[in-house]
Amino acid sequence: MEQAVCKDIIKKGRNLLFAAALSAVVTVVGILLFAFVIWKAEIPATAENVGLIIISVISCFLSGLFVGKKNRERRFLWGLAAGIIYFLVLLILRISFGDNPLQHLTGHITTLLYCAASGMLGGMLS
Repeated sequence: MEQAVCKDIIKKGRNLLFAAALSAVVTVVGILLFAFVIWKAEIPATAENVGLIIISVISCFLSGLFVGKKNRERRFLWGLAAGIIYFLVLLILRISFGDNPLQHLTGHITTLLYCAASGMLGGMLS
């Protein structure tokens, strides 16, 4: 019985990591498409932040949807976890590029909230 529980935990963790990888791929593709649209349509630079937020929300939603479909139990919590992992990866990337997390604390909290909420929504709708 313990082996079955361990296998289930490993399977659910693997699904969560795959969902995180899925959200990274969706983000990269979304950013490339958005950059192309900005370049061709000559959209002002002020639209960049809105586009990046939309891309992040879609990525977290899709990862929450995926992990919720795969894990079947407590889907909203798995979606929440997927959104939080996405945010943590973004935060680590920002810090590695020299961003001071305390300087933009309000922005980081806002990012955490919309990533977590969209991942949770994806999990609930799965």
